[in-house]
Amino acid sequence: MADGSEELVYETTDAYGNPDLGINASNEEYLERHPYASREYYSLCNFDMSEVEIIEQKESSELTMGGM
Repeated sequence: MADGSEELVYETTDAYGNPDLGINASNEEYLERHPYASREYYSLCNFDMSEVEIIEQKESSELTMGGM
């Protein structure tokens, strides 16, 4: 991402049920404390893709998780 962080991209759907791609928008600690809460995503269309670089997939434990 533009700030140097690395984010895992998820297959999601938009508000109309169409296929979309997004990154995690949920607070991991909140999700742990609220097991019935749903993970939320920021759609990639919200970002200036000229400031994003696609890199080789890493192990999920190596990824930076959290908000922007």
